[in-house]
Parts: sequence; structure tokens; C-alpha cells
Amino acid sequence: MNMKKQLYAYATPVAIGILSLFAQSINAFDVPYPEFRFREYNKLTADEKEAAAVLGYDEESWNQPKWPGEEGPVNALALTWWNNVKEDFFDYDGDGDYYEENPNFIKAAATLGFTEDVWDCWINHYDYYSWDDLVEFRFDSFYKELGWTADKWSGSDTVLPDTDGKSFAELSAEEKTAAVNVCYTQKLWDEEMLSLCVDSPRPILLNGQERSCDWVSDDLARCDLKRGEFSKHCPNTCGTCDIKNECVQTNLIVLWDMKDEKKTFKKCVRGLKTEEKKQRLCTKKWVGETCPETCALDKCSSQ
Repeated sequence: MNMKKQLYAYATPVAIGILSLFAQSINAFDVPYPEFRFREYNKLTADEKEAAAVLGYDEESWNQPKWPGEEGPVNALALTWWNNVKEDFFDYDGDGDYYEENPNFIKAAATLGFTEDVWDCWINHYDYYSWDDLVEFRFDSFYKELGWTADKWSGSDTVLPDTDGKSFAELSAEEKTAAVNVCYTQKLWDEEMLSLCVDSPRPILLNGQERSCDWVSDDLARCDLKRGEFSKHCPNTCGTCDIKNECVQTNLIVLWDMKDEKKTFKKCVRGLKTEEKKQRLCTKKWVGETCPETCALDKCSSQ
């Protein structure tokens, strides 16, 4: 993973429109995970493909997310939402005015489902923020954990952090946690091809407490709890996606139902113990994401 800095001849102060999110330090999944972005290109509609092109994507760059400018031309993906909206940096309308507001970006981003907070975290990873911006909005601690300093960030110190050349697996638990906090999951850090797996949206009951994948993302050492059961439940956060991921699920009890504020917790094999329940429940998105092995028993038993 290579986070190159200072690509531009000038910088514009970043005005953040989501201040309420930054009242305290946040983790990656406090900013909604944009599943719409991580669909394969061939699943986009014609209008979505056209919008993606406006934002700087082609089929190859859509299907293999990587830091913009690393290979090929720099485009809107390298800028914050604010810079894309307030400046026509790439002269989309061809009038030679690079400092006018840019409605083309907003329209294209909205067509795909992007919002400011999602864009700045999951697409830009706060990369175009100044170091002062990172400090103000409390992201500096995450990048410090990854080895960045104010001088490295500005480019005056040209020696990149050691983490810059590491795969996600080579990072320490603390470094992985920092990466997730700026919206780098393993697949994004390692710049792997789509499709990406997803975490279960349901919490696990652990020692009488509900523990979600958001809780895991605050400290990725938690992925190893209960002999790695959390890594099965939260493969996107924990970086444990693989080709057989669709056939892996936790054996711990998860939130299954809530009626009149009374919560029921079950293991997947108990909640789906009959064929009738499988046929009725496995079509629900949260069940498929929580219990993929049980829902696809015939397919998984052959692997």
C-alpha cells in the first residue's frame, strides 16, 4: 500500500461538513461501509457507469480499488469531497476555470450513493487533508501509529514509514486497527480485486455483553478472541476474507430476534435448524451475511 503525499501544486483548506461525526475519534465503520462502491463493475447500471467515469473510474480501477495517482492519471479520487465540490480542479466543463464550483461531481457522486463522510473516509482515506486537519479532527493518532509524522505527510521528510511497504498481514494489531480507523480494510490496503466480503451486522453475545464488528474494529487484537471466532464473524474488519469465506461463520451465539425489547440470541445452526427455516430466513440479507455456511450447506460441504 502506498500513500503518496502532496501531488498538487497548491492546496486548499479542507472544510468539513460532517463535524458532528468528529466530536470524538471514530472508527471506520462509524462511517457507513459503502457496499454500493464494492460491487463489481459489471453489476453497475449504465447511469452508474457513466457517473463512475466522471469520478475517474474505468472498469479496471473500479474492480481493483487503489490509491489514485499511484498508476495512471490523478483524478477526483485523490481529492476530498469539499475540494471536488468547491473547485473544478479537472475542468470537467472545459471552460478553463479551475476554481468554480463543480456540480458535475455532486451529481455523479449522488448517482452512485456517495456522501461526504463516505467519500472522505472510504475513497480518500483523509489523504488530501493537511496534517493540521488530521490533528483537528483527531485522525493524526491513527496515521502516527502507521508511522507518519507531520514532515512525512507534507513531503519535507521523503523517507516513507515502514508500514508503507507492508502487506496488511505484516502489520501489527495496533497498526491494523489504525488502518481500519481510516477506512483501510485488508482488501483495500492490499489493493485486491473485487468482490469484497462483508461483516455480519449482528452482534455476538460475549460474557453477557453485545459485541459488534464495530467493537472489534476498535482493537483488531479482538479478532483472535474465542479462538478466532470473531474473525469469522467480521472477515472484512479482521482481514480474513478468502475464496472460501462464504462458507465460514462463527459458532458463537448472535442476536437473532428482538420482540417487545426482548432479545433472543442463537447460534446459526439452531436458528436455522430446519429446512423450512432455511428457506424462509436465508433470503434475509443479515442472515445470509451472518450464517453463510448454514445457508449454503450443500455448496459448502463439497469444498
